[in-house]
Amino acid sequence: MRLGCAKVLKSIQHPCSSQLPTSLTRGKTSSLLKYPAVSSVSCLNFHKISNEKRIAPSEPKVKLTDAVRHFSITQPKLSGHGDHSKLWVYERYVSAALLGIVPLGLMMPNILFDLLIAVASVMHMHWGIEAIVIDYIRPIIFGNLISKLAVYFVYLLSIFTLVGLLNLTFNNCGLANSIKLLWRINKQE
Repeated sequence: MRLGCAKVLKSIQHPCSSQLPTSLTRGKTSSLLKYPAVSSVSCLNFHKISNEKRIAPSEPKVKLTDAVRHFSITQPKLSGHGDHSKLWVYERYVSAALLGIVPLGLMMPNILFDLLIAVASVMHMHWGIEAIVIDYIRPIIFGNLISKLAVYFVYLLSIFTLVGLLNLTFNNCGLANSIKLLWRINKQE
């Protein structure tokens, strides 16, 4: 507590500053402990008075934008809408819906449930892998080109996965029946 008051004493005229030797104002804050005139009580009273008068000790203020670099690979002005908190809510709805869609689709295989499973699982997979790529393949570390290519690769992966699942649904026995077929193969071995 006493060492913290030395910083305040340098920048603001403290009521106890007249009782301090001049050597304390030159940065030798460790010798504050030797002088009982500057006690923690007087410093506490000073802080209480300064808070009542709305006088804040002057400390250098660091802006958050100066301390943290921009991690996004897209500029905010290129974004279609600024509020991305709604996307987080949609992600949660899709995750919760998968808990009901997958068991229903496996119990009652039909084209509607196969389509719902395909689209919902690809959306869930895409949002998860995209978040991982954006978090870990940063432009600061890998450069803009590699980070953008990684995001484009996630989009390509999602498109190919959706096309493959839709092909399985429309041109084969269906998604749920394919999963049941895999389970039967494992049981026969």
